[in-house]
Amino acid sequence: MGYKTGRVHHFLSDYESGYYYLLEWADNVTDIREQFPLDINETKEIAELINVRHPAYKGSDIVMTTDFVVTIKSGLTIARTVKFSKDLEDKRILEKFSIEQEYWVRRGVDWGIVTEKELDKVLIQNIKFFLPYKTHVCDEKIVETILSEISCGKGRLKEVLAYSDNYFELETGSSLNVFKALVAGKKLALDMEKRFSVTMNCDEISIVGAS
Repeated sequence: MGYKTGRVHHFLSDYESGYYYLLEWADNVTDIREQFPLDINETKEIAELINVRHPAYKGSDIVMTTDFVVTIKSGLTIARTVKFSKDLEDKRILEKFSIEQEYWVRRGVDWGIVTEKELDKVLIQNIKFFLPYKTHVCDEKIVETILSEISCGKGRLKEVLAYSDNYFELETGSSLNVFKALVAGKKLALDMEKRFSVTMNCDEISIVGAS
């Protein structure tokens, strides 16, 4: 289920789902459409124009798709296809991409290819860890306590969370869930390209909007 779209998203590879998480996390992305179908009449026309075979199955032309069509806050639309870098050496794949690219060029839409080289595995894993808590309902008193303790910038995160669990007589791990919600809601910021650990120092965490 997409947090931005409220729709269920379907992906054909781990790399596609990884790119999806990056889009979900990006503040400037407002809509994500995957496996976007292209008008088959137009793609057939383009294929004939550039003299390449149109994708087909058992002798019949098939509808081509673009992996992601993304809407940016400014209203800009971009189209992206996700592929292994080694596949870019395949002539037939490049032929199909040439059809797809021309399709979007005609619409004035920026089209590009995303490979595994652009997908930071640690960043994606961190997003997957925090994002499910974006809708987590938090007790404001617990939130205030965690933020207050972190703002001191002393000690380790696990000590703050343990203190909060004990102070409010919570089940162990409850304050960690609140922390996840604060990160997912962008109220707390940390280096998402560094593997997350509760042993991190509090001075590595920033309160968003704090002076």
